Amino acid sequence: MQSGFAFSGNPVIFSEPAQPNKEVTGGRFDLWRGPETIYSCKFSLPLYSLNLAEVIDGELAPIPLPDFKEGEWISLASDFISRTIYILGEYDNAADIESEDIVMLRGRIPSALYRQLTAAGKDIFTERFLNPEANFFLTTRTSGDIIEIPETEIYPLCFIVPKGGEIIVTTSFGNHRSGELSKGIYWLDLDALRRRIFMNYSGSRLPNVFNVRFADSEKNIEVVITRSEISLDRVRLRYRNSFDIPEVMAFTGKLTVKQSKEESQDNEYLSYLPISDDFRIDREESRLKIELTLDTGPISPRDLPRLLEVVNSSDVALESPVDGSWIPVVVSAGDISFPLRPETPESFEITLRISEDDLSVLDALNPDDMPPLRLFTDEYNDKFS
Repeated sequence: MQSGFAFSGNPVIFSEPAQPNKEVTGGRFDLWRGPETIYSCKFSLPLYSLNLAEVIDGELAPIPLPDFKEGEWISLASDFISRTIYILGEYDNAADIESEDIVMLRGRIPSALYRQLTAAGKDIFTERFLNPEANFFLTTRTSGDIIEIPETEIYPLCFIVPKGGEIIVTTSFGNHRSGELSKGIYWLDLDALRRRIFMNYSGSRLPNVFNVRFADSEKNIEVVITRSEISLDRVRLRYRNSFDIPEVMAFTGKLTVKQSKEESQDNEYLSYLPISDDFRIDREESRLKIELTLDTGPISPRDLPRLLEVVNSSDVALESPVDGSWIPVVVSAGDISFPLRPETPESFEITLRISEDDLSVLDALNPDDMPPLRLFTDEYNDKFS
């Protein structure tokens, strides 16, 4: 790996090491993640290649969800220690086998792009995610230098600090510096920075354009918060993109709730009635299935790839309009078809199955159940409340 970083969803190849002499017939090696062994292997020569990606992927934790303290707008998501993979081993004549360290992230890039970069002796990390002159954010919105985010889809952006450094965010209210960051994977919360600027500087305006760069680079990545259309119906889904990083997509279509029970004769049993000396049919409590049908509303051609990511993501959650909590859902869709070169927005229908079989989940989806806002207290006093 040229950069020392890799995705576990793409091949991670252990190739035949250089043999110390022709008499060597094989050897063994251990695959380590940080201080622990996660895989051991004995091999015979010739060993052409061994793809360790599946083994590594099963041992890696996803990047944790953002967790900011009050007033923070930069937060450490993960260090490198728990993601560092390396190989130690030996040939059958005790000559050592040792690999370089690789920092692994879950996720993947398209196979065609992987082959193209590998053939050119490059990888996606050197070209983009570790390159301060490129769009270094782990987002699939765009690979370009300008990232447009609708105000209803604002969510922290994830990036890698490979060797330590400082992030500078420039707005119309000046420069905002992160301070020196140690190497690791970080979250940048532009929404928190907007609120901080509003409270401390402007008092009346929110900045919508942010120029983000590393302190040792002159290249800015421009993040633009765009206006979202007013809608009575709005649904926000948080999903993990193809880089396994959480992002948010908002929809303006209607959400329909369908409740059903999983009926099965396997739940039925006979209960003995001693008084009449006969039996009756009883059944165990059926599991409740809650499905939501979402009419997405108009999806622009530019957002179609993101919709497909939502449908294919293994980790999706629906935001509650009541308290902002996230409810795990399983997303499915029928045939999503559109022109090869779409020119106009189109609507689609997707199904969200709530992972919990609990009716109380519905309370978190119904804003009408919220207590009414009050201007006055129940008791009279001479203070305006």
